[in-house]
Amino acid sequence: MEHINLKRYIRERMDRVPANEPDQVREAYVHARTKEHRDRLDTIVAGLLVRHGLRLRFDEVVVPRR
Repeated sequence: MEHINLKRYIRERMDRVPANEPDQVREAYVHARTKEHRDRLDTIVAGLLVRHGLRLRFDEVVVPRR
């Protein structure tokens, strides 16, 4: 599993998408890039791995460097 690691030019284009959306949508978009959000996803995935008897290919979540 790897968190999304978009190239800068793609991220810049995607940043324009929520500009005309309601505040709640824009806030969720910004929050999705936080460490807190990544940590929550990691916890959810870890529980699913245990529940279904699976493991990550490299035994860890790959976190891209920025």
